[in-house]
Amino acid sequence: MSRLSRLVLAATLAGAAALPAVGATLSSATIETFDATVFNDRIGALNSSLVEDFESFTAGEISGPLATSVGRFATIGGTGSGGTVSGTSGNTGTGLFLRDSGVYGRSNTTIGGTQFLDSNDTSGVDWAISGVGFFDRVFFTLSDIADTGADFQLAVGSVTLADVTAKRSNGATEMVMLSFASAIDELTLTFRHAKLNDGFGIDDAGIGLSVPVNAPPPSAVPLPASVALLMAGVTALAGLRRTARRKAA
Repeated sequence: MSRLSRLVLAATLAGAAALPAVGATLSSATIETFDATVFNDRIGALNSSLVEDFESFTAGEISGPLATSVGRFATIGGTGSGGTVSGTSGNTGTGLFLRDSGVYGRSNTTIGGTQFLDSNDTSGVDWAISGVGFFDRVFFTLSDIADTGADFQLAVGSVTLADVTAKRSNGATEMVMLSFASAIDELTLTFRHAKLNDGFGIDDAGIGLSVPVNAPPPSAVPLPASVALLMAGVTALAGLRRTARRKAA
């Protein structure tokens, strides 16, 4: 059995009187974590997908948002000053950093690749997905989260989807897929640490559709930034892995 677990998150748009109207509600979403083989198989089984492996960019610190094939990545603020920053000539610690080699447990996860996006010891990363059509899958790999004691959160707006509070081992890698019951055409995910200088890497970030192009598509649910997505049953990614191992035992 693969190291796999599933968390079904009931998701609704609440407080309708205070929020912009949308055409439908997002009925459910699922967060799953995988080992590398299953992760790649799941992506390969999608009807269509776009994957950003960061291999086409020039390595170095990024000034402003990074526009990619799957949306824009930007720092959420803070100035890093840890060894990742001080150990790289010219690194100001104010922007994200495209790395072409591993650093302090953060690493590339693309087969045959070398590059990945580093939070650069800042407070974290916003990934704004828009302008890429409809999708019902979002996936990515994370390396080296929460290994120096800072809590790690994955969020949509003010709503936390996953919260890692236990200290992780240096260089640990998570391969994550979010599955939506209805297709959406925009989403902003926030990856953040509770303190500076506990950086992490993002790689192989992508979106996909699980249905054929000529099949009836899932109901489209646009998610403007002003609409809060309320998630129930929040859990930690670390807890997902522990649960999976127990099931496999």
